[in-house]
Amino acid sequence: MENKNTEAKKKKDKPKVGKKKLEEKTADKDKTKSSKTTQNKGETHSDKTKKDEPKTNSNITMANKRSRNSRGDGKKQEQSQKKTKECGFIKQNVISDLENNTDFKIYFSQGELHTKGVITLVKKDFECTNHYFNSNILKGRLVHTRFKTDDTVLNLLNIYSPTKSTGQQGIFYREMMEYCASVNVESHRNIMLGDFNCIDQQIDTKNPNIVLDNTIILLYKELCTMFNILDSYRYKYPKKISYTFIGNKGAKTRIDKICISEALKHKIRDLKHIPYQYSDHKIVYISLKLQKTKRGNGYWKMNDSLLDKELYIEYINNFWINWKQRKSNYNILDWWEIGKKRIKELTIRFSKKLVARQRKELSETYIQLENEENKTQPDQVTIDNL
Repeated sequence: MENKNTEAKKKKDKPKVGKKKLEEKTADKDKTKSSKTTQNKGETHSDKTKKDEPKTNSNITMANKRSRNSRGDGKKQEQSQKKTKECGFIKQNVISDLENNTDFKIYFSQGELHTKGVITLVKKDFECTNHYFNSNILKGRLVHTRFKTDDTVLNLLNIYSPTKSTGQQGIFYREMMEYCASVNVESHRNIMLGDFNCIDQQIDTKNPNIVLDNTIILLYKELCTMFNILDSYRYKYPKKISYTFIGNKGAKTRIDKICISEALKHKIRDLKHIPYQYSDHKIVYISLKLQKTKRGNGYWKMNDSLLDKELYIEYINNFWINWKQRKSNYNILDWWEIGKKRIKELTIRFSKKLVARQRKELSETYIQLENEENKTQPDQVTIDNL
């Protein structure tokens, strides 16, 4: 009887080691989660310092880009006693900070699922308005902005179509037609860009034997006909084979497009697909030359980043050493003013050569990437053989 009581007492007094270890493990996990959140936040703020090259109101340059990490995960986290909704690189509570520290206004449509999310950035010197809608189908799949440049009103419709497997692709295209009709889109010039998730020609897929979805193709063509827009890439390059999406199983398609009004097709300055290392989609880039804006003389401002280049410093130092030796040939004020003007001229010349070299290197890099991509695919089938 005593032995049984003693054993029961030992079991009761036995320390709960398992529970303690579990608590320590949970605490460590929370610390790790906190550090990852802080790290991601730091990465977001580091992106704010990037600025694009300035462009005049007579030119419209657009790039459609999708990232693997840009999808919202729909999770909520508690941070500094404030709830924020995760959406990849951009959180709702930092959009205002990004706008204050960049030259862009940001229009963002976030979906409730990780497979949704569209964002449009517009330079602040454009007069622009954002259009809102109540459709749950379009939420997270459309950003509609309307802006003016010179005497032109442009509708920019940034879309992300569902895939066929969701069963909502046909509904999405019908909703798009109803929405565009409701806001009188056809009365203006239009640009519709994004991931259409639609292949309407065999040339736009690596597999020439693929069965195209005629139902979706008809809806896509009806949308284009209704609002008088065309596929800008296929207009400019009728027989060129180029893919914008490369899947992890080797699938290659051109599902990312920029469709423009018929009235804009003769204003295309540049159009290309640019490889993007952080995504399985390429950047789809277009530059449009609109009506020329009358401009004054303006003023020159030096690019401060040149001061970090040793070659530029050496270039200016060599000039200044020689220029000081000629001081006795001028009145001191004239010598100083002429010297400043010469430095400006040398700086402009240096900058032009630097930009030309960078563009050449970038172009060569694009060509190398395309050549490497073509090495991994079988003999290409041209449109003439389909």
